[in-house]
Amino acid sequence: ANDFGQLGDGTEESAKEPKKVNALATEFVKSVSCGAHCTAAIAEPRENDGTISRSRLWVWGQNQGSDYPRLYWGAFAPNTVIRQVSCGAVHVVALSDDGLLQAWGYNEYGQLGRGCTSEGLQGARVLNAYARFLDDTPELVKIVRVSCGEYHAAAISENGEVYTWGLGSLGQLGHRSLQSGDKELIPRRVVALEGIVIRDVSCGGVHSCAVTEGGALYCWGGGHVGQLGLGPQNGFFSCALNGSDMLLRNIPVLVIPSGVRLVTCGHSHTLISMKDGRIYGWGYNSYGQAANEKSTYAWYPSPVDWCVLER
Repeated sequence: ANDFGQLGDGTEESAKEPKKVNALATEFVKSVSCGAHCTAAIAEPRENDGTISRSRLWVWGQNQGSDYPRLYWGAFAPNTVIRQVSCGAVHVVALSDDGLLQAWGYNEYGQLGRGCTSEGLQGARVLNAYARFLDDTPELVKIVRVSCGEYHAAAISENGEVYTWGLGSLGQLGHRSLQSGDKELIPRRVVALEGIVIRDVSCGGVHSCAVTEGGALYCWGGGHVGQLGLGPQNGFFSCALNGSDMLLRNIPVLVIPSGVRLVTCGHSHTLISMKDGRIYGWGYNSYGQAANEKSTYAWYPSPVDWCVLER
């Protein structure tokens, strides 16, 4: 789909096959993130005399001001080195090399982390208040990794602590209770992971997952199509909405005890890379995105063998 120019070719015509984004031909692209209708990339100029940032942010698509990739600094100073960018459904968060986050887009669920909700499109602003303890004054925290879900986000501090904010109605923020109805309006530390050093985090539509320093995987949030990897049994989950059978867990639960290297969450499925090189997946699988089996739901982690070459 290209209804909002998210393919970066200057048109709004869809394409069935991959094609080169010619506007970035002079850039060496290091990473890319796709939202619902927008795209962002971090790239270095192929010709750089040392006066230009080696990692610059390019954005395009819905609410990004262009159908072509455009250089975007937002609230950061020009030539800031950008470490990472992540797109949600209607918001974007970028991380600088010195550990600052800036966010822009829509903020109806507090997903910009500003301490309030807002109507309409919001410009970029640096996040400067993180709640490590609820009784203490929020403070600035140095961040090393960030991920956006549909309407929520998660970040890892330099100490390996996880902070989450935005919509939390299905437990995707990992807190036992929320401070603003079904939302957290500023980044709040996930105390259920106290004493556990986190190295990777990823947010899906209504779930989140994190990998520890030792290779364990924790997941939390909505699991109605198996995206938590915990199976279909209702009794295993910690809470229910309005007495329904909705599968969700509002605090992190251990899914895999060791061996995990990286995790990434799709909207309703999860994939992990193991230290031995294997890929495992689970969750919504109607298009084969989560598992080998031809089933709609993959309730437990299963190897994705189609990506392993025969030797």
